[in-house]
Amino acid sequence: ETQTLEGLNKYLKDLLEQSKQKKSKGVIRLTSSQEFNFIFMKTNELITKNFEHPKVAKITEIIQQERELNKKLKIIIFTQFRDTASIIARNINQLEGIKAKVFVGQAKKKDTGLSQKDQKKMIEEFSTGEINVLCATCIAEEGLDIPEVNAVIFYEPVASAIRTIQRT
Repeated sequence: ETQTLEGLNKYLKDLLEQSKQKKSKGVIRLTSSQEFNFIFMKTNELITKNFEHPKVAKITEIIQQERELNKKLKIIIFTQFRDTASIIARNINQLEGIKAKVFVGQAKKKDTGLSQKDQKKMIEEFSTGEINVLCATCIAEEGLDIPEVNAVIFYEPVASAIRTIQRT
């Protein structure tokens, strides 16, 4: 309900893969249920028809409006998941004058990530305006010297007041 359809589909595919590898009896039981298969088929169908969570379209609209008001905009979009950050960046990069990149922590298991050197380089690119939108996970909340921005967008509600303050 709160994330992207594409992210959900990727998660469901991961569960199916775990089931094939017989990693967990619970996962095997879940993926063999009619409800799971219905949801998996439905997400595939919606993705084929280019549907996505309406929040992605709303963020795109907000970014476009902000760009019209300020050609030198700098925006950070915070989201909980790397997949969501990637989907948002891909969508808003289609807008004229927008150069968005995904700002995440170091690699985890099978995911890709950014080294500290890559993170520092991306912050420099953001500072100079080479990048004007960062789609960031919680890694950008603490301990980084991020330059002044025009807007901060939270894709999900923030869980605590401290995290809200750290993000703004």
